[in-house]
Amino acid sequence: MPLNPHNQPPRGPFAVPMLAATVLAIALAAGTSLALGGDARTSTLASLTLTLASAATLFPILASRFIAPSAWGVTVFAAGFVRMLLVIGVGFALDRTRELAREPFWIGLLAGALTVLIVETALAVLILSKLERSRVAAPNSTRPAQA
Repeated sequence: MPLNPHNQPPRGPFAVPMLAATVLAIALAAGTSLALGGDARTSTLASLTLTLASAATLFPILASRFIAPSAWGVTVFAAGFVRMLLVIGVGFALDRTRELAREPFWIGLLAGALTVLIVETALAVLILSKLERSRVAAPNSTRPAQA
């Protein structure tokens, strides 16, 4: 059952910057892999790994209607954690099963993944801070009575 739409974290202010950050990070993964001497295949595998892992970013966006506002930050954290596990797991699987330049692959992949993580963390803090300020400023806020 969806929650009150006025009491939800905003999806748009999270989704649009995360889409831009993900596209930038995928390009960064490819560019870094190439700049460090990787071939086109290595660069493509780094980009595809980050693209696959970034699907975890969709969870807080799609599920925000069903998540209590107090749990939205934890959901963003969990999605970031899952994304990093996917980056490591898929990267490790590709590293073991494909011929690729290891150092360019890993450095490119991690540069992209860290870019998304930094943007996601900063964005979540900004959104949660704004929600908290509006909650405190609301006349019916649940602040404890002062003695």
